[in-house]
Amino acid sequence: ARISESADVARLAIASEGLRQELTDAVGRWQRLALARALIDETVTLFEKNNQGPVVDRASLLFKKITGDHYLRLFAHEGALDVEDDRGKRIGVESLSTGAAQQVYLCLRLGLAEEEASKRTSLLLIMDEVLVNFDDERSLGAADVTRAVAERHQVLMFTCHPRTVARMRQICGDVRVVALDRFIGSPH
Repeated sequence: ARISESADVARLAIASEGLRQELTDAVGRWQRLALARALIDETVTLFEKNNQGPVVDRASLLFKKITGDHYLRLFAHEGALDVEDDRGKRIGVESLSTGAAQQVYLCLRLGLAEEEASKRTSLLLIMDEVLVNFDDERSLGAADVTRAVAERHQVLMFTCHPRTVARMRQICGDVRVVALDRFIGSPH
């Protein structure tokens, strides 16, 4: 009885109610901020998806083709590059396998060549061992993409791998192969 009639109980009940109200206010602010953050993130994602530059857009199409639709898009943002897989998951390029990362960079170079050529004229593209770290399916896809680019540009591809020559012949048909070893030690 003495405790329930004490002034401390009333004071503590008021303090408790004040803290409860502060907590309710803080939760409300957090909810508004969380909603705003989600809306901003969604807006940034939509912007990145719909407003990529022509180089990244072209590279996305090439990468999608090379990977047989396993990866659907490339996203450039804040100095980084992500890919979107066929389940809608975004992955940083640094998390991809060596072969997949090299495919991304090949596609970016080809996309850049296509964009520059659209402003000027066709280009000479020199590639060295671009298919080495690609599995069979992706090396065929890369050979097909290279064939399509070679319709508008001159492409020189250097390799010491017969597999690469076979892939290019399989996809492109008539490719000219020059064995450089026959020139080594030649006076001409």
